Amino acid sequence: MTHHASHTRLQEGAALSPQQQLAFSEALRMCRFCLESALVGHLDELNDQELLDAFDPPIDALEEIDDLPAALIDLNPEKHALEVVIARVVEHYVLRGFDASVFEAVQNTYGHAAISAFFETSREAQPDSLGSELTDVTIYQHRKAWSRLMAQRTALVGHAKARLYEYLDLWCVALLWPADQHEVQAMPKVQPPAREETAANTSSLHARFIGDIAALAIVRRFEPDAPVIRSIVAAQPMHLPGFSTLGLWLQRRAAAHVVRHRGVDFLDCLLEVSDEFRRLGYEDWAVRNELFHYGVVTALLTEEGWLQLDKIHREYDQTKGRLPANGVSAVATQEVIDSRLGRTVQRRPGNLLF
Repeated sequence: MTHHASHTRLQEGAALSPQQQLAFSEALRMCRFCLESALVGHLDELNDQELLDAFDPPIDALEEIDDLPAALIDLNPEKHALEVVIARVVEHYVLRGFDASVFEAVQNTYGHAAISAFFETSREAQPDSLGSELTDVTIYQHRKAWSRLMAQRTALVGHAKARLYEYLDLWCVALLWPADQHEVQAMPKVQPPAREETAANTSSLHARFIGDIAALAIVRRFEPDAPVIRSIVAAQPMHLPGFSTLGLWLQRRAAAHVVRHRGVDFLDCLLEVSDEFRRLGYEDWAVRNELFHYGVVTALLTEEGWLQLDKIHREYDQTKGRLPANGVSAVATQEVIDSRLGRTVQRRPGNLLF
């Protein structure tokens, strides 16, 4: 895994301990997987405002903020990438409905010229009509325009699923579940990415990304058990140059959705998926602990579910070893499970997140 230099800094006023700040300073000089671990590792400790204050690019905390309208009030345009902001707006519209005030807040912060330029660049990179329609500013300003886009639900879901499979084809080493939900297949099949790892392809991914996250949101809303969502979770985004974390973000979004629909069974499945990657010789593409940890942190389980997960996680750790980790350790994941079960968690310097 290639590590890259980063000028990322912590902002004054962030509610972080000296040990956490040291962990951040070490992690933020590393690769995008380590950058992700810095963000994911603290989701259970920091509230939305502290997340916004604690991180600079190339980690964009806006990916994980729950209260988007509140976050947009004092958004810093120099700190938050416009592609992430617009992607969050699109996702918000799909999952929560039309809200012109959200887009207006973005326009007031970034300006009409910057948004128009972004949409123009994005339009050129879109591979389908869904993506192109999402680059039309009027759909975010006028309810009727947005409603027309969302009205043809069957066609919309079909386009969204096709786009997600195209994303998997181009950008990921994918473990694909069959598109037919009734087809029996214990493990998904491996498919390598069609794209090469180049800086130009990274730029293309960034430009088209609002369509990819919109497609995921559409399928999440209208066909929540679609196999393609599980395939997004199991797929490992290619090791693109630079600090691109967008593919990891899409994967985390899909993971949170599936875990909330399938619970402990899917977290157990993630462990099996990692074993399958390694068995097939794809060691570098095995499910990283950061993704598993994210699923645990965002899970909504009953006490019985947490007890079941506790047993699964401890047995896996003892019999098969730990998932590859870039910063968030299996110890940190177990501490989250323990805290959900009401156990006293004794945080030790060696068992923080790094």
